[in-house]
Amino acid sequence: MAGLSNPAHATGDDKVNLVIDGRTVGSIAYKDNGDKFTLCDTYADGYGVQARIHMYYYAFNDWVKEREWNKGGAGTCTTISYDVRNNQRYWVTVTRNGNSKIASFQVYGSGE
Repeated sequence: MAGLSNPAHATGDDKVNLVIDGRTVGSIAYKDNGDKFTLCDTYADGYGVQARIHMYYYAFNDWVKEREWNKGGAGTCTTISYDVRNNQRYWVTVTRNGNSKIASFQVYGSGE
């Protein structure tokens, strides 16, 4: 999958900032306890941010998009719950709408 070649690896809680032209324009954070993802639009530039959760399916030997959501409005965040399954691999990405730059990390389901 394009843009998902070198994610950082998360073993529990994690967060990644999306930096474009030296500015942090958004972020995505994961809390293992409760499987919560928080997407934030951190920069007033007229663009929102988009998060995606991809799960790795061994049967297909490929990543499949499981969930996608958007957030607009600088300085605002939204939190969603998404059940991260035990012993599964997930890629979590954040991008600014209208831009191809992606920041990402990988989550391994811990069964919590």
